[in-house]
Amino acid sequence: MTRTLRGDLAAVRATLVNSSGGAQSFWTGAWAGVQAVGISLGAVVVTTIATVFAVGRSDGSTVIDWGTASIAGMRLWMLSYGVPFEVDGVVIDLIPLGLTALVAAAFYVCGRRTPISAWGTGVGAGSAAAVVFVTCGVSLGVPASSWALGALTLGFVGGVMAVWSAVRKAGVEFVNTALPPVVGQGVKMGVRAFGLLYALGFVASVVWLVVGWDAVTHATTTLGPGLADSPSLIAMHVVLAPVFVVWMMAWMSGVGFSVGTGSVYSPAELQVEPLPLFPLLGALPSAAGGVLVYAPLVAAGAVLILRIWTGPRSRVDTGALMVSASATVTAAVLAMGAAFLATGSIGAGHLSYAGVDGLAAGLAVGLVVAGGLLLGDAAVAIGKWVRGRPGGELRAHPDASATPLQT
Repeated sequence: MTRTLRGDLAAVRATLVNSSGGAQSFWTGAWAGVQAVGISLGAVVVTTIATVFAVGRSDGSTVIDWGTASIAGMRLWMLSYGVPFEVDGVVIDLIPLGLTALVAAAFYVCGRRTPISAWGTGVGAGSAAAVVFVTCGVSLGVPASSWALGALTLGFVGGVMAVWSAVRKAGVEFVNTALPPVVGQGVKMGVRAFGLLYALGFVASVVWLVVGWDAVTHATTTLGPGLADSPSLIAMHVVLAPVFVVWMMAWMSGVGFSVGTGSVYSPAELQVEPLPLFPLLGALPSAAGGVLVYAPLVAAGAVLILRIWTGPRSRVDTGALMVSASATVTAAVLAMGAAFLATGSIGAGHLSYAGVDGLAAGLAVGLVVAGGLLLGDAAVAIGKWVRGRPGGELRAHPDASATPLQT
């Protein structure tokens, strides 16, 4: 093939256009990442400053240390991605998952507003977020060993959320295109099952909140009006609520959790250790045994209903069992990850551990999901067998009995 000057110029032009498009998507993603970080960091810092101002006024103080309040807000924001927060010599590293989710949602929203290619946007957003995180860590004097992993985590989460938002905006179903059909269906079912168990954990949290309302109000009253009504305490309850729900999800699966070394909160066992004066902890389970030991069966029953309602109904064969197996593995892995994120230190001494055993939580959730899905598969198979029998369709639809069969 003969080369021509016109052809070479066209090739150079195409290369420059492609390069500029990639650079444009990167810088657009970087701007989206800066916006996401700015929104989340600004919200935390402003809330912390407002708290210091409110508590100072309630105590009659006229001097507000704005610098210290700003630094505390930045450290709390960095805690949401794993950088320990030291207060008066006490290390706190329990991640406020509500704040982590807020940051991830900010990336998703900001990434959705960018019309450029998904991958370039994701790389730009993640890189910008990591740079801002490192800048905060260095400026606050945080050791590199602490902020390095947090920067990588934030960059990864920010990039993934930006890519996901762009892909969703384009109408592409990644699970359907990147995985075999059976595995893709199983992954979706596993995500639904995990979401259902998390919802059950939320319901259990509300129930125990009602049961322990006296303890919650006592803790609130003891804190006093200045701190109890502060925006920071309210915000801390909001950002820690998802952690509490993960604990209660583990409780519903039967494995339970601990708040303090030596404590156990599970449907079958209750061992309590002294707790800090924090209203949310008043909603911890205060009983065990009796009918509560059947909580995992309730969770499995919910998964059973989910399987019948949303799973394949046409037939139960090897493919359907593979869907259930993939769903079980997906839910177990998600539960292990959630348990890992919802575990850490909330104080000194025995409070250096609070959370869930990740491996035990994964196994327990896997058993609950597997049991519910297998029972659902059996129910679907029985229903198909009944409908396949002579006259089965008639018995399955009682209204049809009003019309006699014609021979």
